[in-house]
Amino acid sequence: MNNEEQRQLRLVEEAARKVHAALETNDSPSSKLEPVLQGYRVACQNLALEHLDLASNKSIESKLWDVHVRVNGRFRKQLGEYKGLKGKEKKPVETRKAAKVYLDFVKASQRFYRGYLQNLASQYGRIPELEAVAHRFSPDRTW
Repeated sequence: MNNEEQRQLRLVEEAARKVHAALETNDSPSSKLEPVLQGYRVACQNLALEHLDLASNKSIESKLWDVHVRVNGRFRKQLGEYKGLKGKEKKPVETRKAAKVYLDFVKASQRFYRGYLQNLASQYGRIPELEAVAHRFSPDRTW
């Protein structure tokens, strides 16, 4: 492994530690988590685009997906707790705020994966399945 690969792998590992530290808190997921997630997404994408073999050997894409699944689960749990409250305890303002942060997370994740697939297709073209998926997403389409 050369110096550049080691540097990028360290960046991914450092970003992963930040994400896991943010998730280990007992706080509910908040908008403060998104910048940390974005840093992790970018680090993983950069490694995959420049050193695909290393990213594959270290299961970077699987780890990134696992983080997204974990964050999604935290949001769903939080929203489920709000919905489970009875009577006057419902907290509609907190529920709306949590739903907005969750929606922002989902949209940011969709934008990331859409761009990631397009970048992979342009970098490693000639994979028909990848190109077919990447071409479904137009760059000017907003979600």
